[in-house]
Parts: sequence; structure tokens; C-alpha cells
Amino acid sequence: MVSVYTTETEEGLLVPQLKSVTYSKPTDVHHYIEPTSCTPNLNRKSLSIIKGVAHRLRVTNMLDQDLLKALNVFSGYLVASGYDKVTILKQFTDVLNISNRSLAFRIKPEDLSFKIAFVTDMHPSLPNVQRIFDRFYPVIKSCPFSSRIFPRQSLISTCRKLRNLSSLLASNPFYVPQPPSQLRGFQKNIGCKCKVCKEAFFTSMVYHQVSKDRGFQLPAPINCMAVNVVYLVICSCGKYYVGRTEKPRPRWANHKSHVRNEFTTCNLAKHCAENHREFIGADKLYEVKEVKAALRFILLESLGYEATLEELKRKEDIWRNRLDSWAPLGLNTRED
Repeated sequence: MVSVYTTETEEGLLVPQLKSVTYSKPTDVHHYIEPTSCTPNLNRKSLSIIKGVAHRLRVTNMLDQDLLKALNVFSGYLVASGYDKVTILKQFTDVLNISNRSLAFRIKPEDLSFKIAFVTDMHPSLPNVQRIFDRFYPVIKSCPFSSRIFPRQSLISTCRKLRNLSSLLASNPFYVPQPPSQLRGFQKNIGCKCKVCKEAFFTSMVYHQVSKDRGFQLPAPINCMAVNVVYLVICSCGKYYVGRTEKPRPRWANHKSHVRNEFTTCNLAKHCAENHREFIGADKLYEVKEVKAALRFILLESLGYEATLEELKRKEDIWRNRLDSWAPLGLNTRED
């Protein structure tokens, strides 16, 4: 917390100055790593935690009287957590001899020494690797060459922190997304040159006809080779038509032919004949670009070879209800 205080000069002038002081809410509960934690090399005389607390209090308290108050309070927190009183007193006394500015702007010397780190997962049942290094280092030291290559100060052990909820939710800059083992949704059949693969709209999700923010994930991979399928045709004006067919390739060819020749055999063809005269004609709906601009053909779901007609009709009604393709919003009717 930063506040303003005044100091009086020799001439009797009051000069305002800024000061910083450690502030904690009254409801805060200060928890430090317990001395019995599974963190390696952490015992009741742990120096790193106590020294870190002392340095942080020195940096955040500009005036010595504020520092003394903070040291008194935080020493109580550490003692209550089980840390050694003698170590706390020594570290807190040493920090009083360091100025706030010198500690805040200190430059640590760069460590250019060679290090070999042995990294393991942090777990309380794992042995202390650092003690193993100390125990067996005489074997390395017995050889003059190995002791030069691996000096004792270069061998260190460290632990990889276990993943918690925060690390799972946070983005990892080193994460490289892998392609899924199985593609989802309506996919192009690689190497196929049929009209469906050339003219259809490939997607893994379809959206509600009116509520465009409401999407439905296609349940399984599907392509032009599927049988007993439910499909969706989206007109250029935004109207939805959901149908069913045993084989999608001839069904898609029939839809284009009926629209082109003004055959009112289904509600889609009837809608185009009444509202889209630009689709009608012997030379219409042949170019791929023209077909994609007029109609979007999407395979939604396949029931496989063993599906019955009743099951296919039931699945068709489910998709019609999901996408709300019933007239007057869509092009489906009960008699279609």
C-alpha cells in the first residue's frame, strides 16, 4: 500500500513524500508451505521460505518502523506454520541491515557455471535425489577425469510441479495441438470426384435456422459413401430443407434436376420455382460455383446398412425439430 507522509526540513518546511507499506486485509489467512510438505529439501529450518518473506517485507516497507511492525506480524505467521524460531530471528535481523533501495534494485550476478539437472515429478514418496548425489559422489570423485567433467556444484536435483486446476485451465505456450484421430462431421472423401464432393458444403457443425448462435455438432464422421442418411439443403435465401435418402449421390442429382426443370416433386423444388426463377433453365445449376451459391448440401447423419425405414423417418423428424425446418420458417411440411 502506498501512502503520503510529510517530513520537516532544517528550514522548517514540510515536504510531502510517498511511502510504501505491507498491507493485509483483516480477513486474510496467511499460509506458507508447511515444513512437512513434499517439497524437496524442506525441513523445519528451511531458509528459502523465511528469507523470501524477509526480503519481500524489506522491499515493500520503505520506513524502518513500518518494517519492524511487519516483521513482528509475519514472524508470528511463520512460527504458527511450524518454522524454526532461531532461523526466523536471524533472517529477519539480517534484513534490517539492508536498505530498501539496494535490495529493490540489486543486480544478481549471472551464473555461467555448467549445471546438470536431474528432473523428477514432485511426490512425497520419492527419495531425496540430492542426498543420493552426496552419498555416491565419492565414486565420481575417485576418477580425476570424471570429477573435472562433473564437479559437485554442477549436479543439482529439481522437481517438476504437479499439475493443478490453474495449470490445466491456463494456456500452455508450448502446447502443439495434434490432429484428431478421427475427423468429425461431414468430410470430403479424399480422391473422390463425384458431384457431392465437388459441390457440397463440408462442416462439423450446423446451426439453427433462426438462432444462429445455437449450433449442433454432427455426431459422427460422414461422407458421400454413407447410406441411409439424413441431409440438409440450405437455400440461398436462408430456408432449410431436411430430407432422408438411402443414397446421397443420386438424391443430390435429383434435387438439382428438379429445380432446374421446374419439377414440383418436393417442397424444395416448389420453393425454387416460386421464388428463385434464376435457378430454372436447361443451362442452370451445372457449374460448381453456381451450385454452391444457390444451394448448400450437407449430410447430417448416417444410420448404416441395417437401418429400417421407420428408424430413418424418426431420425429425419429429430433433425427437422432441432433445426426448426418446418414451414413457415423452413421448407418441410408433414405431407412432404
